[in-house]
Amino acid sequence: MKIIRERLLDYLEKHKMTVADFARETKIAESAIEDLLSGGAVDKPTARKFICYLGADTAQGLIDWVGIGKVNPLVCDADKNGTEDGDK
Repeated sequence: MKIIRERLLDYLEKHKMTVADFARETKIAESAIEDLLSGGAVDKPTARKFICYLGADTAQGLIDWVGIGKVNPLVCDADKNGTEDGDK
């Protein structure tokens, strides 16, 4: 998993957390959080901890879907074009 650096930094700032605070709260190694912030990827168990801590709705907005070559599974057609699936 990769994240969008600015969005994670905004989250940390909004919640008045340091990288160390976030690492402690998520039970993720601080070095892994630093890797994410420097554009690196983390393994599946780390990604799961990240998503479990933040919740899917919040985490999906921080994940770099293009960077990992995946489609965000929580985005529906309405999010893409402003209409419901049957209203095209």
